[in-house]
Amino acid sequence: MAPVSRLVDSSAHSFLTLPGEIRNAIYETLLAHEHPVAIVDGHAHLSGTSILTTCRQIATEATPVLYSRNSFLISTLQRGIYLSGLLTLTEKWLRRIERQIIHVRTVVIDTDAAEIWEGGIDVQSLLYYLWDTAIAQLKISFSPMTDGTKRRVSEWDVSSINKTLSALVAEDSMGLKRYARFPRLVDNISLCTETGRGMVVFSTRHCPIDATTLSLHFFSFTTDGKVYSWTDDPMQPAKSFFCDKMVRAFI
Repeated sequence: MAPVSRLVDSSAHSFLTLPGEIRNAIYETLLAHEHPVAIVDGHAHLSGTSILTTCRQIATEATPVLYSRNSFLISTLQRGIYLSGLLTLTEKWLRRIERQIIHVRTVVIDTDAAEIWEGGIDVQSLLYYLWDTAIAQLKISFSPMTDGTKRRVSEWDVSSINKTLSALVAEDSMGLKRYARFPRLVDNISLCTETGRGMVVFSTRHCPIDATTLSLHFFSFTTDGKVYSWTDDPMQPAKSFFCDKMVRAFI
């Protein structure tokens, strides 16, 4: 049940005696912004939020407006940060807002805030978190926020990663979601736009089977986000045999 604040004088007029439609319109005016709300190193930079501290009922009514009517831009002032580091900041912020994540619709990661665009972007932790929360309407994407002369990555790279990440989250076309049940099973899931391949590193440190040479496997993806089957490699055993054997060993 939503909290309801009560007036000391029930006959007096106040903000809470206004019809809900009018209150919602006021929340929209105060909290919905035309431009993305900047989340810099985990801290939000926006105005109009003082209304959230007035009482519990108003906070309950207005907070969903704040998170659902805005897009959020993840950035940093840290020097020498990798793009994977921005993914870590994104996950930390989503965890910090806790249950309000159900209202969030759009999160954009500023690729130009990363000073280093590594060849392989580690998406494992974020993938596991998104699979666990299972919020269909939440869309996370990368975007360069500066003009073309200052961009560190090409639009081709950004578009490719966005479509591939979306496919992995929504469709789980490679069947990776099942491994999230076993925290020690996978060490790394990375995407590399330069090669058009994804990489999964299966851990063998705690595995009760002898699999020291079976840990590295690749899958391919295209610029339009289509994720294909595991890449054939005559030097490696069949992926399905290896993964099934690993899962059975951890159960």
